[in-house]
Amino acid sequence: MVLVMLAAVGLLAVIGAEDSQLQAKMSLNSRHYEQAYNNAESTLVIAEKTLLDNLKDGTWQVESSFDKDTGIKGLLNNTDDLAPFDAADRDAMMVNGIEIKEKGIAIGVYVIEYLGKLDEMPMSSSGDAPVNQANAENAFDNPLKEAFRVSALGSAGASGSSWAVVQSEMSLDPSYYKE
Repeated sequence: MVLVMLAAVGLLAVIGAEDSQLQAKMSLNSRHYEQAYNNAESTLVIAEKTLLDNLKDGTWQVESSFDKDTGIKGLLNNTDDLAPFDAADRDAMMVNGIEIKEKGIAIGVYVIEYLGKLDEMPMSSSGDAPVNQANAENAFDNPLKEAFRVSALGSAGASGSSWAVVQSEMSLDPSYYKE
């Protein structure tokens, strides 16, 4: 009887230890995802500010910096393509994006797509506008606005094993950055 009780207690101890390890892994994965999401949001804010600052001071030019052949890494001209850059493709983001580091550690990468002037943008094959409805409505109010899509990938965990992607769309009046 004592041996049966010892075997039962031992089995319960093993099950409890495995459950505890599973809970610890789940908690760590959740923490890594939250950190990756926060890093993606931080990278997005940095990218948006960089876009505005560099257009304002003339460092980036819509006519040349976003050129597919001679442009700057991380700045893409998507005026000819209906399909947006696939920000969920982690490898494509790492190859095409501009890396952001914090204290020497990479926290994310971003890609900025130039979508063109809102009044010149074609509809996609599904009939949807390539930018959100609010930007499409703005096109009728101010056809000079130019649209940008900013995609940011944040990573966390061992070797960036956890990652999250966030995007935003911006429309800018060219008078903001052209004299």
